[in-house]
Amino acid sequence: MKIDYTIGYTIAALCTLFWIFPAIRQYKTDLFWYFLVLAVEDPLAILFKWIKLFEIYDSYLVWAFILIIVLFWSSRKKISMKIMVLIFFLILGITIGASRNVQYGTLALFHLAILFFFLKRSIRFIAENGKANLFHLSLLLYETTIILKMLAQLTDAQTGTAFFHITTIFEMMIAIFFSIFKEDDKRLFINLKNV
Repeated sequence: MKIDYTIGYTIAALCTLFWIFPAIRQYKTDLFWYFLVLAVEDPLAILFKWIKLFEIYDSYLVWAFILIIVLFWSSRKKISMKIMVLIFFLILGITIGASRNVQYGTLALFHLAILFFFLKRSIRFIAENGKANLFHLSLLLYETTIILKMLAQLTDAQTGTAFFHITTIFEMMIAIFFSIFKEDDKRLFINLKNV
């Protein structure tokens, strides 16, 4: 059992380190704040737990809510955006301190909203350019792994823990991708007319 914890902590520490680099690479891009939140959420969640400010998953709920805010910020003047933020804020308020399963479900719901944001962004890019962007597909894949990770934790603790570690390793590879490429890198464009 001690080996499992050691492996888990090692994977978590490496993942925390790997997610710093995308924030640096994505500086001055539209998605910089998204990557910055991803870079700071793990270290701050651990710090907040250590100083007894928040439990780990309470902290992750707050960070997921902040991710929603930074992504939907451009729509802040629309009434639907204000209503959506209010709804997510109410959900956040209800689930802070709730059972772990409720928190897993809420995290999956928050990341589902983020997934739809990136799906809309990807579809708009395809419609405007006639090309797919592997950067968008990587964002969709990353958010999908987070949702699947939370659902696996909800359904079965034994399998869920193993799946959690495997997806975390996969997310490190995605972090490397985001550390190399930006959204406007033409090497990532796939012309759909030629497919």
